[in-house]
Amino acid sequence: MPVAQVNDKGIELAYLDSGVPTSGGNFTTLVIIHGYCWSGDIFQKVIDIAPSRGVRIIALNRRDYTGSSPFTPEEMAPIRAEDCNAVTLKAFLRDRSEEYAGFLKHIIDGGGVTKPIGKKGGIALMAWSLGNVFGLNFLENVTFLPAPLKELVTTYVRSFILFDPPFEAVALPPPAPQYSEWSNKILARFIDPTDPGNLTNLMDGVKAINNWFTGWYSYTDTSLDPVVRFVRAKELQGPTGTKETTRDKEQTNTNFTDCNVSGAFTNENTIMKGIYNDVFNSTARSLVLSKDGAAKLWPGMEIKYIYCENSCWTCVYAAETTKKSFEGNGRKVEVIRNANHFVQWEDPELFINGVLPVL
Repeated sequence: MPVAQVNDKGIELAYLDSGVPTSGGNFTTLVIIHGYCWSGDIFQKVIDIAPSRGVRIIALNRRDYTGSSPFTPEEMAPIRAEDCNAVTLKAFLRDRSEEYAGFLKHIIDGGGVTKPIGKKGGIALMAWSLGNVFGLNFLENVTFLPAPLKELVTTYVRSFILFDPPFEAVALPPPAPQYSEWSNKILARFIDPTDPGNLTNLMDGVKAINNWFTGWYSYTDTSLDPVVRFVRAKELQGPTGTKETTRDKEQTNTNFTDCNVSGAFTNENTIMKGIYNDVFNSTARSLVLSKDGAAKLWPGMEIKYIYCENSCWTCVYAAETTKKSFEGNGRKVEVIRNANHFVQWEDPELFINGVLPVL
């Protein structure tokens, strides 16, 4: 796995790269920021078929994940502190944004990235799931980049795609006061009944979250109260008769725990607390829910939204709730049918078919 040195501090981000498509031409480079605990490796199957589909796909590994620089105790200390506040969180996320800009510079300088011409070529930046916390902050923090780096990035990056974000990532409140209670009950269902635990054991939590996120769900019973329809969604079997093959289940478990449960998993929980702070909420509201929020920060930037029909309820709830504001501003929320939150792993062709028209 290649690595990019993204700044003069020696910070490195590892990544997967499909390379230049066989068709050549003015192709688009799709750069993906992964989500919570599953690394960029979860996009490997999509990367394998990208060259034949006329697109270059790059999936980076955020810090703490395989091949990328871990966070130091000194970097984590301020946001672990009891007095962590908006100023501290802003500074932390601004540093991450500069690292992502450095990563994009590495990719651009390496060649194989075309300049955008209209709606073709250039770079489309995508964030999957809770990776949107980092993706949206990157868009906002472009104003703080050193001038040459800002000019380079804003010249090449022409669009940002929110891919199946949960409600927290688009600044939506929980659907009901009972949210935490219901969520714990949902996750508890996915723990091995012979070793149920109570979500206090870290590996129980890993197992529960993995099994829940990789499930398939139906929301077709519109006779139910909207909140009940989302939170108590009917669990389905996947198109092959099971939610996924044993091999795929093992792979997603491996990919999850590969982030170093004792390190990245713990750090992720600390970092993600920022989504409940107005630091992040104000960013998401200005960029996703307002008509010209992105244009003010990044002229010419297009923000796009894709969700998966059979994803976990936190993502479908986000899409349906955001849709009115998003589409009222002249944009469209796209849906990939017969797909769950891991469509990039379970059906990479379906992922490509759903994403290419949006690039």
